[in-house]
Amino acid sequence: MVTKTSTGKGKLIFHTEKRKKPMKLANLNVRTTTNKGLKISRRKKFTDRDMSPEEKSNIQRDFRDEKPPIKIEFDKYLDDGGSSYIFNTSCPGIRGATDSVVKMLKPQILTMKDRSLAQAYVNMNNKEALFHKDISDHLPLDVVKVYKTGVVDKKTYILMQRMNQINLGHVVKKQNKISLKNKVKMMVRLSEIIKNVHELGYFHMDIKPENILLTKSSKILNYRNGISKPNDKFKLKLADFGSAKYIKRDLTLEPNEAMGTPEYMAPEQVFGTHNTDYRADIFSLGMIFYDMIYCKRARDFRPFISEEGELDNYALYKYVSEFEPKIEPFSTDYIPLENLVRNCLRKDPNDRYQTMEEVHNGLSIFYDNYLR
Repeated sequence: MVTKTSTGKGKLIFHTEKRKKPMKLANLNVRTTTNKGLKISRRKKFTDRDMSPEEKSNIQRDFRDEKPPIKIEFDKYLDDGGSSYIFNTSCPGIRGATDSVVKMLKPQILTMKDRSLAQAYVNMNNKEALFHKDISDHLPLDVVKVYKTGVVDKKTYILMQRMNQINLGHVVKKQNKISLKNKVKMMVRLSEIIKNVHELGYFHMDIKPENILLTKSSKILNYRNGISKPNDKFKLKLADFGSAKYIKRDLTLEPNEAMGTPEYMAPEQVFGTHNTDYRADIFSLGMIFYDMIYCKRARDFRPFISEEGELDNYALYKYVSEFEPKIEPFSTDYIPLENLVRNCLRKDPNDRYQTMEEVHNGLSIFYDNYLR
């Protein structure tokens, strides 16, 4: 039985009372519902825009009221993060934060008519700030660095390192111009990052290319000339811990939320967090590997959306929960790589790799034996 349905940026967020009951799969752009399914309204691509003097004054006034006061200079809107805004900022008073960003809960969330949904967004943002700061303190080279978190005017904010406005999703779109060697090198690094996060006691629950950011020193993409020769010093960092779970907490005490991005989420994720663990991250990472190796996505949702934008809820739910991609022959020279991706993408979590360390070790051995 579905007790509550809510939407987030590219994520499914729904609450259930019992396991293995069909749930409405909510897309980030869902605005209305129909008897036939969900009505999808496509959101226009967000573009940078400068902040007006009034906007700057209002938000800086909020920060002046914080104790102790913190001076942050706001420049422009960088992104619309679903329930949050992301601002380009400078904070000279904090070491390293002269070129930074602030991710802050949208003010309109606090005035939503659906109070339970508003509280769910507030809780998600509070949890993200807590988890991201802790992971950043322990793994500054693996995740986007967080300088400070806090609450101003009832809105949670995260002051963090500014990255390139380039994520792995941009690389995936033009990956046919990247050599297999450099692809596998990225795969090795990704598995190492997530392995370290797991060892710290967290699992991410929303691994996707858009949550893997490139640092400013990375030179993988060149928009004028297509793909430039990848720099061996490229740096990848993991971001967005709004869906993350702490493995040492009793998850059965939390709402049974099914959260993730449909293109990359593991089949068991549609049944909620009570039935999901770190092996969901292994599946999601395997989906990214599939994208990178075969230059296409393993899942295709177009058949489930009508020309009017209506979503066949039950068919899509069934498709995600029963999905196990077919691994096509890639190359007779690289059969171990095919097997590695296949073992990440097993439908049953018990049939997959059981730890991210196994994935990382397998990729490292493949790289050393075949590509070095």
